Amino acid sequence: MNKLVSMLLVLLLLLASPALAADGSVDVVMEGATYHLTLTGVEIAEGKLTVTVEGFGETLRMGANGWMIAAWPIAHFGDEAIRADDVNAIVGGPFTFNFERGELPDEIWMDPYDEAEDEVLIWQADAPTGSDDAGSDQAVAAGIPPEIVGEWHGTGTPKNGGPSIDLTITIGADGSGEYTFHQSGYYESNPFMLSRDGNRFSVNTDDSQLGSCEGTWALEGGILTLDIVTTFPNGGSYAYTAECVQAAKTD
Repeated sequence: MNKLVSMLLVLLLLLASPALAADGSVDVVMEGATYHLTLTGVEIAEGKLTVTVEGFGETLRMGANGWMIAAWPIAHFGDEAIRADDVNAIVGGPFTFNFERGELPDEIWMDPYDEAEDEVLIWQADAPTGSDDAGSDQAVAAGIPPEIVGEWHGTGTPKNGGPSIDLTITIGADGSGEYTFHQSGYYESNPFMLSRDGNRFSVNTDDSQLGSCEGTWALEGGILTLDIVTTFPNGGSYAYTAECVQAAKTD
């Protein structure tokens, strides 16, 4: 009898558990149709939490009370749940939701438009200790493509003439890394941060002879292209385009 009660309790707990998608994807139902949503980014951009989700597509439509979509993200900070304030909708592309909160939440749930449907859990802050997917989860949290993580080498070609720079860049799962350059016998290595917001990067030049170093990045066909603008304290500014290839990864 006790075994039967225990089994029933376990079954009830399983049925009551949230629908957690390990790969950051969930299915939601809207007006009888099922839509597959995929989380592609969770990051802090311009001091706000932003969440990027793909798959809304045909769910965007005008209803009696305005625009409606299949689901809306809810960020959970402990016992506090905050609904996204607004959304930047790209027809045929990802939707970016903005929160009036400048920190990563503990969880993100998707609240379906249909009131009869339950919320589903699409993201949690921490990967299990020792998980092989920990780096991938960090990359999703930062909005960084997992394939960009690693070491890259390339040459920065000046856009207006002058000596080239040889680059070595390391990128971690959270977008942070090291930016190292050689130019005409001069060498510097500085921390930098790569962001999905505007596909920008910036180099920390606090301990550098540079005034600033920043730009944009693009990853296509296995080539990491950087458009770099370096400015010196005397006002001189130099622009480079660097095409970098990834060093072979070792276990």
